[in-house]
Amino acid sequence: MHVVLAAGVCALGAACAAPAHDVTRWPSCDTLGEALGPLVAELERPVTTRRQDDPGTHDALECRWAQPVPADADGLDAVLRGGDIRLTIEAGPFARVPQRLRHDDPRAAAIGGVVQSDDGVFDPDAVVDVFAPRVVAGDIRVAVDQMPFTSASQSGHRLTVDKAVAAAVDVHRALRAHTDE
Repeated sequence: MHVVLAAGVCALGAACAAPAHDVTRWPSCDTLGEALGPLVAELERPVTTRRQDDPGTHDALECRWAQPVPADADGLDAVLRGGDIRLTIEAGPFARVPQRLRHDDPRAAAIGGVVQSDDGVFDPDAVVDVFAPRVVAGDIRVAVDQMPFTSASQSGHRLTVDKAVAAAVDVHRALRAHTDE
């Protein structure tokens, strides 16, 4: 598999394909769930949302895996159960991440990317909150977070920044493998 540094440029200097911007050609949430492995293994089948705000310029795919809801749960319990995992993939002009929001990470660097955090903080041991880290490589930005944001203590699940970055890198690899097929 080639490592894409930017659209059309590989680590070995040869031309290679970057993931297609056409969201309709991206893998399904079920397929991407395989890349997330144990993060979503115990969760319910994903709900998929595809969005083409400006087809070919800014496309997005969102997959959300939910914690099973007990049959006797009321509406509030269902909301507060927490632990849902959300994957967001966006294609667009993201290559220029402001320096104060960029964080070097060897896993992201291995795919020609960087980690972006909207609050400028990068603490691998922190629990992911509303400022989920994104791995940006070329024109593709991937984020993995936990929904609802306040549920980590309620659900007993802790998605750390480190796990979120590792999962986002794995999704980038899955996208590239799908594109190379």
